[in-house]
Amino acid sequence: MRAIFLMLYAIFLSLTLAPFGSRANNNFDVISSVEKYVFKNGKPYVLSKVYEVMAPPSGFLPYYIYSDENTYAYPFVFNREGIKGINEPYSRCNLAYAINEMVFIPERKFNSGYAEDFEQCLGFDGDVKTLKNSKGIEWFVTKAVYEVDSDKPNSTYEVYFYLKGFFCFSKNDSHLISVNEGDILILKDKGVTEKDFMECSKNI
Repeated sequence: MRAIFLMLYAIFLSLTLAPFGSRANNNFDVISSVEKYVFKNGKPYVLSKVYEVMAPPSGFLPYYIYSDENTYAYPFVFNREGIKGINEPYSRCNLAYAINEMVFIPERKFNSGYAEDFEQCLGFDGDVKTLKNSKGIEWFVTKAVYEVDSDKPNSTYEVYFYLKGFFCFSKNDSHLISVNEGDILILKDKGVTEKDFMECSKNI
């Protein structure tokens, strides 16, 4: 019975994590880019848990990447604990975007006044929603899951956008989408201003 379980779990992991290169035209490596992002300041501790993901027998890595067959956007959760000089005892969530043989990951500050700056991110609920609007902006909406004081997971919408080589997290639009219960269509004619480029991409 245990052998059957391990076989099924191995199949699950292969479907979840393995095909990143093929979905990204085999020209770049999302996993490698996420690793570089996570380890750029040192090696953090492994994750203790990930939302709705059973821990593998060997435990989690310091990061976990969610995948979707129909998009080039990859949500991931990563640990910040254990890095010398980093006063962020939380796991964090972010989004990697693969386009034009490059991988972009926003440089989220986690000190911008955004409510979830001081809560542990456990992962994501559901797929990434995408919309290219009338202004030529590609919008991405994720549903991130945070662990609040009550120990009951709380989900909130987080918004990213891609425009002219910049891939950014948008605190203001995250609030807008959350107020409108995840309705991405309210972004169909929305533009961005200079203030929206505060937490943006660096090609890894």
